[in-house]
Amino acid sequence: MLKLLWSSLVLLCLILSESSALKLSIAHINDTHSQFDPVNANFKLEEKTTVYTHFGGHPRLHQKAMQYRMQAKDMGLPFLFLHGGDAWQGSGYFLLHLGKMNSDILNRMEIDAFSLGNHEFDLTNQLLARFINGVNFPVLAANIDTSQDKDLHQIPNLYPYVLYGFHGTSKTRLSSMSEAKQGMQVVGIFGVVLENMKNLAPNTGKLEFLSEVKKAQEIVDHLHKMGVTKIIGLTHIGLERDQNLARNVNGIDLIVGGHSHTLLGDFRNLDLGNNGAYAEVIVNPDRVGKTCIVQAGEYAQAVGHLIVEFSEEGRLKDCAGKNTLLSSDVFYATALRKPEDVFIESEKNRVVGFIQAQKNIEITHEEKTMRAHIDAMYKPGLEAAYGPVIGVVPKSLKNPRRPGDGGSDVHGSRVAALVAEAMVYWANSNEVRSLTSRRVDFALVTPGGIRSDFMAGNIRRGNISLEMIPFKNGISIFSVTGKQIQDLIGSAILKTLPKGSHAGKFPYPSRLRYIFEETEKGKDGYLRLLEIKRGSRWSTLEMDKTYTLVTNHFVANGNDGWDTMYEIQKDSTDRIDLVFKDQKLAIYPVVNLTRSQSETGVVHYLPVYQGETPDCTVAGNAKGFLCNTDAESLIRYISEKRPVVEPMDYHPVTLIRKL
Repeated sequence: MLKLLWSSLVLLCLILSESSALKLSIAHINDTHSQFDPVNANFKLEEKTTVYTHFGGHPRLHQKAMQYRMQAKDMGLPFLFLHGGDAWQGSGYFLLHLGKMNSDILNRMEIDAFSLGNHEFDLTNQLLARFINGVNFPVLAANIDTSQDKDLHQIPNLYPYVLYGFHGTSKTRLSSMSEAKQGMQVVGIFGVVLENMKNLAPNTGKLEFLSEVKKAQEIVDHLHKMGVTKIIGLTHIGLERDQNLARNVNGIDLIVGGHSHTLLGDFRNLDLGNNGAYAEVIVNPDRVGKTCIVQAGEYAQAVGHLIVEFSEEGRLKDCAGKNTLLSSDVFYATALRKPEDVFIESEKNRVVGFIQAQKNIEITHEEKTMRAHIDAMYKPGLEAAYGPVIGVVPKSLKNPRRPGDGGSDVHGSRVAALVAEAMVYWANSNEVRSLTSRRVDFALVTPGGIRSDFMAGNIRRGNISLEMIPFKNGISIFSVTGKQIQDLIGSAILKTLPKGSHAGKFPYPSRLRYIFEETEKGKDGYLRLLEIKRGSRWSTLEMDKTYTLVTNHFVANGNDGWDTMYEIQKDSTDRIDLVFKDQKLAIYPVVNLTRSQSETGVVHYLPVYQGETPDCTVAGNAKGFLCNTDAESLIRYISEKRPVVEPMDYHPVTLIRKL
């Protein structure tokens, strides 16, 4: 027995002492958000002509990943295909199938590892467990403590890390290093999720989220002790936090990220901005190791690909690659994308020639089997769920999260301003005021809760409730002072200023307007103007005056970094939450909010009021609750007030950045 054990140890040492130089081909995606069909897109042709088309969709992602897989095989390189999280949410497909379609489609794509994103916590941990156990690839999250959660405790397919062994182009998933064969190159992949997940996700159960930096270093050290020297962090924490990991953790060779929706690379040739280096390399705190960082945009529009080279000592030697936007081969002259707008042959040939000359966009055909499967199994139900046309958008309106993002101007999202105005409109309707007896002064919303642009063309109910505002949030109405609103807006903006920060929390109002001027780039600034609209007149918001605010439940509970919301309501509040109960509008008064280490924004409703409290989870549907009054407000606004959807006639937001 001892002789056998000694022989095994000698063999393992021989394996680990082998030359560990390696070149590895990696394709990656992130923040795909259930965009199984292509999404509307446009780009500039030689800085003059705007070309309207469609990008991506999962059949195109699948086709491109297969191309990279075959290319790696032809080059004699091992290959990995990684997903940086947030497969859930974002389209009607998700809300109709609650993750089942995501499992089905992703299982067809030969993914090697997936990092949990914040939107994987949008339903319940029971449904998340169904997804995790239903996929054929490992789901990673090293900094989650599941020990107290009944649904995710000891779930079989959720791991802190996974090991892959390579012999040439041959790939083997290993349960431990004892399975590594002589000459095998072993790569470890570990997952990192947001340490402040409870502040962002509505349903995290009894999970605890641990320090990103501390846990990452623990996992890297553990893998090194096992003999694994080539290490990839598969993260869903955003570009800025990825950079922070690289600066504070030794031993991560590559970070494949998500969450900030960053399409890394210079896309100015398409008039789509310069979004940072692909790939950025950061020196570790030991001043010896280096970490390469990549991310591939959003909404299944692009695939990232790079070649990573490791030295014989197992350290990062080189990484190089790019993001590629995947375009349809049908091009239109207008954003309406009508059949009569399709480019004639000579114009199409000009566009095709332009694309072929670019390095960051290509025409990619959809993988036929997956396309046919989606069209047969899922498309008919989606079409039926969209309902009637309620309005028309003459010209597309964008929803950049932070003014200046994606080539936007200093005023940012035109969509968020309309969503906020819709809340004011419906909250002040006779239907709602008959229940609340209140008149709302202004609204505040976040662009992170708005999941699509207003694309040119007809709008159907489902475009709002299934795509644009899909989170089933109720509306909250309560009193605030001018000073509290000033503090809230200022603090929320400051959290979005650093480069690469997650800007979904940026505040967009209606019936208010403000100018925020940055004084120290990425760090500080101040509100230069804050005014309220009364009829057609604007006046300065009075700090000591009480106003009535409308927003959605999620941010009203102090989530997404809007801590001032919690502070306003932690002792007492006159807040009223508006939801549907048994298909009728109902109001639920709130007493106050509390917080604990494991919970954020816990709502305490008035005892015995109507004998119940609103349940806005999936389970609440069975009890007759439907909490999508935020989406309903926009549907009513468009149907009744603004059937031709055009921008507001004033700019609620002006963000002046320091050069």
